[in-house]
Amino acid sequence: MALRIAVIDDHPLFREGVKRSLGEISGLEIVAEGSTKEDAIRIALEYLPDVILLDVSMPGGGLDAISPILGPRSRSEDHHADCLRDERRCDHCLEQGRERICP
Repeated sequence: MALRIAVIDDHPLFREGVKRSLGEISGLEIVAEGSTKEDAIRIALEYLPDVILLDVSMPGGGLDAISPILGPRSRSEDHHADCLRDERRCDHCLEQGRERICP
């Protein structure tokens, strides 16, 4: 069974690059992509990905998507946030119940 991944970032070229790169790896499946906080929440609940690659610094509140995604209806086992080496963002992610942070 493939590891199901969702890619959420407001930059279309970055999303496309991530999708293409990960799409070449056996055992990974990109199940959804989005560009907003609302997309992230909807995708987490609708597709139940195993991994969510989330740009927490995107306009509109990438960080604000974490709590709703980790809510009781979400079944994603692992959520990854790129904190862009910003200690405040990493602290906020951890406070929101983040399991792992990939700087």
